Amino acid sequence: MLEIRNVLKSAEKILIENHIKFARLEAEIFLMNVLNVERIFLYTHDDKILNDEQIKNFYEMIERRISHEPAAYIIGHKNFMNLNLIVNENVLIPRPETEILVEEVIKRLKNLNEKIQVADIGTGSGAIALSIAQFLPNAFVDAVDINQKTLDIAKSNASKNNLSEKINFHLGDLLNPLKNKKFHAIVSNPPYIPTEIIDSLQVEVAKYEPRIALDGGEDGLNFYRRLIEESPKFLQKNGFLAVEIGYNQADSIKKIAENYFKNIEVIKDLSNLDRVMILKNENKNC
Repeated sequence: MLEIRNVLKSAEKILIENHIKFARLEAEIFLMNVLNVERIFLYTHDDKILNDEQIKNFYEMIERRISHEPAAYIIGHKNFMNLNLIVNENVLIPRPETEILVEEVIKRLKNLNEKIQVADIGTGSGAIALSIAQFLPNAFVDAVDINQKTLDIAKSNASKNNLSEKINFHLGDLLNPLKNKKFHAIVSNPPYIPTEIIDSLQVEVAKYEPRIALDGGEDGLNFYRRLIEESPKFLQKNGFLAVEIGYNQADSIKKIAENYFKNIEVIKDLSNLDRVMILKNENKNC
């Protein structure tokens, strides 16, 4: 018979031996999901004896984790901006850094007293689109992704979070499905990792996360070039394009953007690294 405290101690040891950071925390997260309990339960009932099925399910999760499969894929969900999102191998796992992008967009739109039209390009799990729809009552989002399986996850997340009526989903490449529409904001966390670097990333990313959501081409800037060039004709007057960027990409993206936008702002993250770029529709070609 195995009690909660003994199972956690055993799993923590296994995870540490396999070089998994935050071993104790991850073991607790897996057991919380197996038992469907809050974390406090593990401490207040640490003498609870687990049944055979619970033990089997828990150690199957540990086995997957020591192969460096991301914990979010193993438990099947990830929290983002107070939303609980379904995630699997078809979508990039939402990162805390992307919350900065969402917060900057919300800050710039929250005082508009009209129907707010937003486009989320490369929606993935729907994290950005759903967050904007949740925090801006008068916002409606057109969410685009090139992969149908990815789009199915985003649709499921919209339904799960009761936001389906505020989001239209489109299968297609960048802005192509949105012809003849104008937006207050176009938002994207595009693939921005140079192709040759991907295989050198940590195993959790390089092996398990969808390459299509990571690979930004030879220099990591392919999607910025296309999105920046195409966006002005989809923006309303005084609208803006907001994109997440790599920590060392601001200068390169600025050079691209200067051909289409005059007003360029870079936002830093909590580590004082460049993280978000806002391009306002005071552009040279309109």
